[in-house]
Amino acid sequence: MVPLKVEQQIWGSLGLMKPAPYAWQTFEVELTLAVADQLAFAIQQAHLYHQLQNELTEHRQTEQALRESEELVRKAFDNAPIGIALVSLKGKFLKVNHSLCEILGYSEKELLQLSFADISHPDDFQQDLEGRQRILAGEIRVYQTETRYFHKQGYILQVLLSISLVKDSNRKPLYLIAQILDVSHRYKVDRMKDEFISIVSHELRTPLTAIRGSLGILETGVLDSDPEQAKELLQIALNNSERLVRLVNDILDLERLESGKVQLVMEKCTIANLLQQAIEAVQALAKESNITVSVTYPNIYIWAAADAIVQTLINLLSNAIKFSPVGSTVWLSAEVMGNKNTELSIQKFTVSPAESITYKPPATPDQELQIDAPSPTSPIVLFAIKDQGRGIPADKLETIFERFKQVDVSDSRRKGGTGLGLAICKSIVKQHGGHIWAESILGVGSTFYFTLPVTRKQA
Repeated sequence: MVPLKVEQQIWGSLGLMKPAPYAWQTFEVELTLAVADQLAFAIQQAHLYHQLQNELTEHRQTEQALRESEELVRKAFDNAPIGIALVSLKGKFLKVNHSLCEILGYSEKELLQLSFADISHPDDFQQDLEGRQRILAGEIRVYQTETRYFHKQGYILQVLLSISLVKDSNRKPLYLIAQILDVSHRYKVDRMKDEFISIVSHELRTPLTAIRGSLGILETGVLDSDPEQAKELLQIALNNSERLVRLVNDILDLERLESGKVQLVMEKCTIANLLQQAIEAVQALAKESNITVSVTYPNIYIWAAADAIVQTLINLLSNAIKFSPVGSTVWLSAEVMGNKNTELSIQKFTVSPAESITYKPPATPDQELQIDAPSPTSPIVLFAIKDQGRGIPADKLETIFERFKQVDVSDSRRKGGTGLGLAICKSIVKQHGGHIWAESILGVGSTFYFTLPVTRKQA
């Protein structure tokens, strides 16, 4: 136990007086309360620190989720299959995706310099402007319409447009979102369908009218005493009936070819046999017009759908004979293009109007071209049918391969065609992997060309 005097000296050295017994107890209570307060404060600080740590972790997780969400939105915007644009309230493009650039033909940089006014058809712009104003006024939530835009190259696009408004947290307008879908192909198909129906209706109505008229006159009996005139009317009805049959058959053939319902079976065949079958089929027509057919070809095998190629050759030869002047010559040739390493024997023969075809091709060709793998330089066979007819205007050399497209609309009646023969030829050659085209000089004549692959691998 510390002596009282010493204890007093210790308190004195601290500049304090020793508390009385009751004061000491008060001091202990105050000290305990102070320590408790500090401990409570420390606990509170620790709790706040823990809370802040949790909030920071949650914030980081929220930021990560937000970044991932923004990335998904960006990818969806950029890779959307339809055109999407963020547009200012005045109609200027702020952000565009790749699909919209492809639809309109502009680069992203070019399109961001433009506005709706720059690409809209003048007849549609005012209506679209009123639609955007109705959105901004809160009258409608979404504006949808079909409208017309100009492609960069100048032609008109038919598009389906949908516009909506984006607002900030205070409900103030920020910008517009425009979704643009190109529907031009639908209009093109509808236009082709309407045109097809119109033409077919006309082509069917013409021979039917002739048949009905002829039979109607015969049915009255007024020509019972004039058998020659009655015979002429029967012949008119028969010719128009045959024309109807050809038209229906050609339409069915073309539809089957283009729909893929007819699968062409490729087989090894000789060019000689293909040409011979085609010439035999048109020989009566050539004899009637006193046309000579001159033929040149290499004696080789090719891979092709024989019947389809014979049909193509018949169509082209028939046209050449029909449009050639009486007593002229039609040239039919085939040659191998791109063959540098093999010498081929070339066969020639001529079929005059006064004789039947007497040329018999060799039973076996001299050789078969072998190609390990097709390439841009692989040999192909080029067929050519040349006539001495009136020629074809340059602006129609492409369109004549479309349905019912003819140089002269009266040709189908005077020449007996249906307007579908060249379209059928184009479809057959295309399915073989070849090309077909025409060259012509007005007043001199025309040459129709088509190519075929030589080997099975190419075909």
